[in-house]
Amino acid sequence: MSQRQDDANRRNAKKSSGPRTAAGKARVAQNALRHGLQAQRILLAWESEDEFTALRAALMEELVPVGALEELYVDGIVAALWRLARLTQIETGTLYRAIANTRAMRELTPGEDALPISDACALTAGELYRRHETIMAGAFAYDLSDGASLLHIDQLRRSYERTIDKYLDRLDAQQALRREAETMDVAEGADDDVDA
Repeated sequence: MSQRQDDANRRNAKKSSGPRTAAGKARVAQNALRHGLQAQRILLAWESEDEFTALRAALMEELVPVGALEELYVDGIVAALWRLARLTQIETGTLYRAIANTRAMRELTPGEDALPISDACALTAGELYRRHETIMAGAFAYDLSDGASLLHIDQLRRSYERTIDKYLDRLDAQQALRREAETMDVAEGADDDVDA
């Protein structure tokens, strides 16, 4: 970006004061909640705060953070794991939607090579088991033709996994520094006892 464009952007940004009405402010506050995967607030209205709190407590107990920085890293891990679990639900829903849409396409184009499923409204468990590979392949093909949500889901999954790895690495490094400092403090204390 040129300096001129940068200056123009800064001037234009100063003119914008954001939404002014209560309704506009409420709408803007929900911008990141389209699918809940990049939301600033971790819990969506229908999600269980108890389950989230239990996950956080379990990780706090397992990872034993000391101090605000280490807790911040654990909170980052908790948020990424929570979003990863949400992503699994979205993936399942996407597959069901794609299966349903593939069924609808078959009804619109009888006789063509479409997903071989029954004419019943819902697939039976036995039918899903017998034909799951064909059904899943058809659903994936439909999803690709309808915006490739499954590929986007996979990209988000990898991103959350990288986030978890990043926070675990930072937490490990911070805890190692803390343990090293504690060891040095103990050693210095022992030296002081010998000198006395």
